[in-house]
Parts: sequence; C-alpha cells; structure tokens
Amino acid sequence: MFIHWGLYSLLGRGEWVMHTAKIPIPEYEMLASQFNPTRFSAEEWVSLAADAGQRYIVITSRHHDGFNTEAIHGLPLEVSMTINDHWGICMSDENHKSTQRLLHLLVRAASAGANLLLNVGPTASGEILPVHAQRLREMGGWMEVNGPSIYHTRTGVIPPTSATVSTSRGQTHYVHVLDYISDCVKLEGAPGTVSSASLLRDGSRVKMDWQENLLVLTIPTEQRDSVDAVIVLE
Repeated sequence: MFIHWGLYSLLGRGEWVMHTAKIPIPEYEMLASQFNPTRFSAEEWVSLAADAGQRYIVITSRHHDGFNTEAIHGLPLEVSMTINDHWGICMSDENHKSTQRLLHLLVRAASAGANLLLNVGPTASGEILPVHAQRLREMGGWMEVNGPSIYHTRTGVIPPTSATVSTSRGQTHYVHVLDYISDCVKLEGAPGTVSSASLLRDGSRVKMDWQENLLVLTIPTEQRDSVDAVIVLE
C-alpha cells in the first residue's frame, strides 16, 4: 500500500495544489495548525492493507508539501499506481479504476518481477475513501484464491501477449489469461518440460496440447474467470 497524505488533504484538490493553485508558502504553512485527523486509525489502515493482501505500507507524508524525502535503497522493484487519477485526496476525482483493471496492473507488475505499490490518498480527517477501500478488499478476495501466482514469484519465462502474462516459482509456471479471445490460448516459449495444466482456483485439469513450438491450452467458458483465469503449468 502506498499512502500520500499531507497538508494538501485539507484542500481536497490533489497533492500538487500548492503548486497548481500558486499558494504562497506562508499561506500554505498556516494549514499545519488546522491539520487534525480526528478519524485517523492506524489499525484500520493496516487492517485494510491486510484485507487487500498487501504485505507492507509506504507513506509519503511531506514530499508534495515542499519538503525533501530520503530515498531508501534495497527495496524490491516497484511499480506505483493510483486508484483514481490523483495521489493525494481530490474530492472531485471520481475516475476510480475498476477492480479488474487494478488486478491486471498487479498481475502485469508481478510478471515483470515487480511489486505493485497501489496508492490511496486519505482525507484530512484520516479516512480512506470507501470506494477505494471496497476496491482493495475486492482485490484481496481475488488474492485469497490466486495469491500463490503472485507472492514470492519471479518474472515469467513465457513471453507475454496481449491476452496473457506469466509468473514463475521454481519449475512451476502461472499463466494469467486476462482476455477471453477464444477458447484456445496459444503460448510461445513455454518450457518443454511442461506436462500438465490445471486451474489454480480448484485444481481442475486444463486440456493442453503441444503443436510444434506452441503450447495450446483449451479453456472453455466454464473454466474461465471474468478477471483472470490462472493456469498452473508443471
């Protein structure tokens, strides 16, 4: 979880409001005396992150307020993204990404060997927007079933396509089918040692066939997932 929270939350117009609205520094500094997040609960934030399946939290509290922040080295490769179009709270921004879109961003990040640092911008009172909390919990529901294809995985060895990406752990490969183009999913570059395919969510077998250098998976409608059908190759 990525959190952008600062004095700008009092104005509710995004994290760059001091710059975009050309607010003089002395005037902006006066907001500090008004900052009183009476509804802030660290326990609720941590609980929400856990519900979403997130394993750590990064807080950016002063960067956009004109203060410098130190870079912390040695962290894993990360891709950061907002749920709507702003990092800090913007009350007029209702362009919230769908849960499907957010999960696809997560999966594509994992397939490249990166963590997704998904941002929330709490209100001045210390609350995370209900719509963002809902999205995060829905992502967590998906992760409860499909987490093994994300946690502790590495960059997929199977080249990505417009409809698929992959992750791997040892000799186990996870194919994420993100778009239902047809019942057959054709994969180039799959390891020749692959001899079985199954759905991650229930272990049911998936029909597979080698056609020269292509691994063809047949995934009918009843085995599909509206967000991401995860196939385990072993």
